[in-house]
Amino acid sequence: MKLISFIIPTYNRADRIEKAVESIIEQTHSSWELLIIDDGSTDNTREVVSDFCFDERIQFYSRNHSGVSSSRNFGAKIAKGDYLVFLDSDDFLYQDLVKEIFTSNINKPFLCWEVVKVVGEKRISWKPENLGKVYNYITASFLAGSFCISKDLFFKIGGYDENLDYGENYELGLRISTCIDESHIFQKPFLQNNVRPERNSHNSRERLYACLYQYKKHKSRIVEDSVFESNLNYLMGYLLERLNKRSFSKKLYKRAWKINPFNFKAFLKSLYLTLR
Repeated sequence: MKLISFIIPTYNRADRIEKAVESIIEQTHSSWELLIIDDGSTDNTREVVSDFCFDERIQFYSRNHSGVSSSRNFGAKIAKGDYLVFLDSDDFLYQDLVKEIFTSNINKPFLCWEVVKVVGEKRISWKPENLGKVYNYITASFLAGSFCISKDLFFKIGGYDENLDYGENYELGLRISTCIDESHIFQKPFLQNNVRPERNSHNSRERLYACLYQYKKHKSRIVEDSVFESNLNYLMGYLLERLNKRSFSKKLYKRAWKINPFNFKAFLKSLYLTLR
């Protein structure tokens, strides 16, 4: 491993991106580059980022608005590093991440680490976990900023699916899991994930599209994992209920329960909508 490329896609985050950039500049190992991909921001992102471009390792690119997945793929194509880390512009990394990666001398194509999720005043520890049959039982985390992937593996699996801007990291993970037997896990946190209401602002229709798209794309694998398939049907039922499509919602809840009879939430939801 010679160089790590950090890729930050950003869209109208001028008020928050500084901390993300500073967290990379403050890394205690210097073998990194930073590519900031501005996805058509209409605020003063360029002016804010320009203050950091005194460091020749930092490059800023501005594009027409095309979505987070497209911006990440663009960054990966121009990256010079052997490994890629995709960081959201309102999160930040702890300063010893690069040092840990290099001193550990890991040769695996996929690495991940623990996360501190900050929700309001709460700090929650998020650890890589076994993701079940659909992910070939690998233990991993695919949250943006919680993993490092070799550039060779990233392009082998086709990069991010640009049809998705919600759930895109775990869809990427589905394809990663077909190419690796295990990941290397650092048993310490290196990412602070700041959970804000606007980060979850994808409306129910967008989330439903993402779920349906992934269901169709990976159906042959999903149907082999009854727990995952049941939970996905439950989620789609929930989103349909929020869209006031209750008859369709009830069908999805019933399907979720039929697929996995131990999904009692799905049973109770279908019963509730039947009795209404």
